[in-house]
Amino acid sequence: MTVETARSWPKAHLVYYALATLNVLAIVAGLVMSHWIIQGYENGLRATDAHVRQLVSVRAISDAATEANASVVDSLRSRNVGNALATFKSKALEMRLEVSRLRANLGDALTGSLKSRFNSVAGRLETSLKAMEMHALATFTLLSEGRQADALSEVGKMQSRYASLRHSTKDLTQLVALVRTAKADKERQMLSMLRNYEIVIGGLIVLIIGSVILYGHYITKLLKRKYRELEDALRRSQDAEAEARAISSQIQNVNEDVVRLNRELESNLNKLRDAQDELVRKGRLSQLGQLTATVAHELRNPLGTVRTSAFLMERKLKDKGLGVEPQLQRINSGVTRCDSIISQLLDFARTKQLQCDSLVLDEWVAKLAEDEVQSLPEAIAVECHLGAGDTKADFDPARMSRVLINLLSNAAEAMVGKGDDPAKFTTASPKIIIRTTVTPRGVELSVSDNGPGIPADVLPRILEPLFTTKNFGTGLGLPAVEKILEQHGGGLDIASVPGQGATFTVWWPLKTQQEEAA
Repeated sequence: MTVETARSWPKAHLVYYALATLNVLAIVAGLVMSHWIIQGYENGLRATDAHVRQLVSVRAISDAATEANASVVDSLRSRNVGNALATFKSKALEMRLEVSRLRANLGDALTGSLKSRFNSVAGRLETSLKAMEMHALATFTLLSEGRQADALSEVGKMQSRYASLRHSTKDLTQLVALVRTAKADKERQMLSMLRNYEIVIGGLIVLIIGSVILYGHYITKLLKRKYRELEDALRRSQDAEAEARAISSQIQNVNEDVVRLNRELESNLNKLRDAQDELVRKGRLSQLGQLTATVAHELRNPLGTVRTSAFLMERKLKDKGLGVEPQLQRINSGVTRCDSIISQLLDFARTKQLQCDSLVLDEWVAKLAEDEVQSLPEAIAVECHLGAGDTKADFDPARMSRVLINLLSNAAEAMVGKGDDPAKFTTASPKIIIRTTVTPRGVELSVSDNGPGIPADVLPRILEPLFTTKNFGTGLGLPAVEKILEQHGGGLDIASVPGQGATFTVWWPLKTQQEEAA
């Protein structure tokens, strides 16, 4: 950059700031003018609206006075004093309301002599109205007494007051016109001021445009000199830029390759981690299945022997009066409990292929619920609200029955325990509601109770295997339910409010794709 160019730039900056200041002034002046125009327009609208309301009020007073006068005159012919009196009072009240409205609307808009004149006219109008009321009431009274001539005389006096009132309304109309004229004069003055202001703003804009033209010419000369200086620097930098772009392109390609390799490595690591977790889980489930099958086989044989021996002892000792019946009952209960635990272990561990049938859901639920209710404590009321209709669903009835039985058993135990001691009931009127419905995700089967609900600290862990809050449970019931539903392609939803019961909703698609776990 030459010394001359370096000295020219500060001057260009000063000129630029001066032009920017003029632009700001022009913008502010335009905004002020726009505000005044909008304000004048709004004031004109308000004045027109007030003028219309005032004319309507004056017209309403005149019309009401005419109708009130007509009602009194008509009463002379019809002798119907009651209706005429009611009409007159209604119109008199209307005139008073309109006069009050005029005082509120027009009185605030007047000043000086116009306000004094308005108060005088309004006073005359109210005086005429009072006199009309007085003569009208006297007319109605005379008509009621049958004094037609005196009533006619009062009507004549009322007509005189009516003429005075009509004259007052004409004066009010003139006052309204004067007010509108005064406001129009103010608006014309405002318009004249805005025109002058417009000339000033126009001159300022012309000055700014001329200055910008000169400034542009000056800047053009400076830029030409600067452009010639930059051309030389540009030629020198083009070669370096081309070389830098080539190196940058190579670096970018390398970076993209590194990023791609990192993403592939991360994806492979995630897949490897998932595969390892799945192998470990399947290995544990396989071991658990083998252990469960062995335990079930080794325990059920002696349990069958115990059940058979207890049955034979019960038959031989029945009615002997030896008092061993409670002990035999405890033996049978213990065997049943052990058998239930073995069934839960098998439900959770086994992964055999589903044997699905296409069944009408509501019919299957109704039959299974009817059979299962017999084994629930008598204190529990069971209701079925079956809403799936004739909808058929694919499912394994044997495994799905374990789901419904487990949910019914859990609901009953939450409310009444084993049901043998009412003092241990947590719910005064225990009730279980079974519902079915069809939703976009498939069929839904829910079991609701009105028991104590599930505590907030227990709810997140309720599906963990071996976790239980019962002193007689295994903690495998709900995990087994969840596993059965996963095999059907569905799931389990749990909703509970402490103190208001719990709802367990199982769902699966209408058409279940049978899966066999590895």
